[in-house]
Amino acid sequence: MLLRRQGVGYKRIAAIMEISVETVKSYCRRNFEENAIKAEVSMRNAFSDDKSGSFSPCKHCGRPLQQTSGKRRREFCGSACRAAYWRAHPKTVRFQHCAGCGTLLPMGSVSRKYCSHACYIRRRFGRENHA
Repeated sequence: MLLRRQGVGYKRIAAIMEISVETVKSYCRRNFEENAIKAEVSMRNAFSDDKSGSFSPCKHCGRPLQQTSGKRRREFCGSACRAAYWRAHPKTVRFQHCAGCGTLLPMGSVSRKYCSHACYIRRRFGRENHA
């Protein structure tokens, strides 16, 4: 393992230790090299924004999140991060005017035109209550 960490190749290690190259390769793979390569690849992909089964960061804490292809893209690592992010970044509320009386309405639905059913009846039929 020391020789391998110093950058010595499989053939050179096999010659020094007088064992086969395949034995050196399998030993390195089982004990050190495979785990190091996997860790390096996962860190390299940790912040890619690809939806096809790779990693992307949590919007709040930056922790890598594994994305699964065919499923909705994850943006947060949990509900605590989601709540903290939206507390720090509140959505801007847009307003529109009621078509009947003109009061300001928070624009929750694009199709909403009136502040209440009574206002709709008043505007449509010209009276307070319609039976």
